[in-house]
Amino acid sequence: MDGSEGGRVLILRILVVMVSITIGVSLLAYLVSGERPYLLFAFQVFKYSLYFSLLLLVLMALERLIPALL
Repeated sequence: MDGSEGGRVLILRILVVMVSITIGVSLLAYLVSGERPYLLFAFQVFKYSLYFSLLLLVLMALERLIPALL
C-alpha cells in the first residue's frame, strides 16, 4: 500500500461518517417534527451514497484488473 491509498481510505471514512451523521440528524428531525421531507431527505442521501459506493467499488476493481490484463 502506498501513501496515496492511505489518504483515500481516510477520505472515504470521513465521507461515511458525514453521511451517517446527516442521515441520523435527518431521521431525528423527522421523529421530532413528524414532517415527511426530513425522511425523504434521509432516504435520498442513503440512496445516493449507495450509488457512490458502488461506483467506487467498480473503479477499485478496474484499478486492480487493468494492470493484470496488460
